[in-house]
Amino acid sequence: LVDGDDSHAIDHLEERVEHVTGTKCPMRQFQCGGLESQCISNLLVCDGSRDCNNGHDEEEETCVNLVTEGSSWSWNADWGNCISASAHTGKMLITSAKRSKSLSSRVKLGITVTTDELDFGRKDGDRAVTADGLWSFAGRKLVIYPGTPGFPATVCHFEKGNDKHCEGKLVKADTWEKCGTISATRLN
Repeated sequence: LVDGDDSHAIDHLEERVEHVTGTKCPMRQFQCGGLESQCISNLLVCDGSRDCNNGHDEEEETCVNLVTEGSSWSWNADWGNCISASAHTGKMLITSAKRSKSLSSRVKLGITVTTDELDFGRKDGDRAVTADGLWSFAGRKLVIYPGTPGFPATVCHFEKGNDKHCEGKLVKADTWEKCGTISATRLN
């Protein structure tokens, strides 16, 4: 850090400290950062209007979609008690990413998920399923809704300073109760 600006390392360190100490903001609230402990609704982040006193909610680094259309990802899931399947890997492709003017704090995603090891309960044996998802700027998280009934949803969080990898949880779609874990890494 002495010889140059290593902003990714600093972001990562800040994220780790925040993970231990918390943000002091309630759920679904965004920590504006800085010396003040200002919190705003997640829905106000990246909406084109400065709501944080320091403008952090509209900064370029805050308003970057890390799961862009055309990006491909490898994933590793431990299904836990979500479904009866062993841990395995697969890939996903972001087929669309659309940001609505009325809800600009989120990006609506179209996703194709594939695996060699699981047929998603389909009788035709196809190893691919399409799913809907979203990118949340405030939470730096990817949410994937199950493309097949009975399968879990995914919530994968990107730490600051690491834009190509997320760690997260698999949750039961009806209760959002954690039932497994997942990680994903960008391939392109």
